[in-house]
Amino acid sequence: MYRIHVNYIAVLVSALISFSIGALWYSPIVLGKRWVKEVGKSEEELKKSSQPLVYVLTFIAWCITSYVLAVIIDYAVDVFSTPAYLYGLLAAFLC
Repeated sequence: MYRIHVNYIAVLVSALISFSIGALWYSPIVLGKRWVKEVGKSEEELKKSSQPLVYVLTFIAWCITSYVLAVIIDYAVDVFSTPAYLYGLLAAFLC
């Protein structure tokens, strides 16, 4: 039976980085103002409807995504025995 080896600290760090990139992306610094305009709401409406549950669920989704990617990479490395430079290409193909 195949045994999965996942670095959970790397999964957590990956989820935190992905969450931070998303937060920066939708901030007023990058594209937040344009996104608010395209959604058709004002910033005050979004601030009122902003619930912590949305952020928690988004972070959980990033944790799951990072874990699945780690499993796919581990599987690709172990089963296919590819050279080091092909790990990323194979993982991208499998995803």
